[in-house]
Amino acid sequence: MVHSYLEAIILHCLAQIGGERTVYSVYHILYGKKSSQTIQDSRFFYIESFFRTCPSLGREQFQQRVDSLEREGLLSILNEKGNLYADR
Repeated sequence: MVHSYLEAIILHCLAQIGGERTVYSVYHILYGKKSSQTIQDSRFFYIESFFRTCPSLGREQFQQRVDSLEREGLLSILNEKGNLYADR
């Protein structure tokens, strides 16, 4: 079960990315990292509206949310690189 709006956003973004990037690409988008890769990814995967929506989000806090979603069975490991995708 999704427990917060942030978790719902994480799931949505991971579903959009579809395992083509690591889970941390979502973190960089939510945090608002100003790198060309992050900005391009947000546009390419149609999640640019989430860019910099959580500028105070810490990496550890983000990881805890992802771990929680994985324990709940809402995320699955896609490949050996550890890319995750959201089960829909």
